Amino acid sequence: MFKRPRHLQTLKLKIMEFSEYDYVLIKNGQPLESLDVIYYFSSIIEMFNTGFKLEEGEEFVCMTDLPSKLKNQYIKTLSYEN
Repeated sequence: MFKRPRHLQTLKLKIMEFSEYDYVLIKNGQPLESLDVIYYFSSIIEMFNTGFKLEEGEEFVCMTDLPSKLKNQYIKTLSYEN
């Protein structure tokens, strides 16, 4: 079994909080990108100002408004630091 060198092992973070300013790109209720991609609201504004367009079924959803199951998936993914 492969074992990472000690200095590359993941470390668990003690605190995980989401802000009303954190958003994820969702399509038909599922994340469109990997679970470590979270946008700050000003980044989304900049994206739209530079020509970004949502496709059908896509939307930016505030992290605090995600369903519990999906929010927990993000927490699990983000609760480890490389």
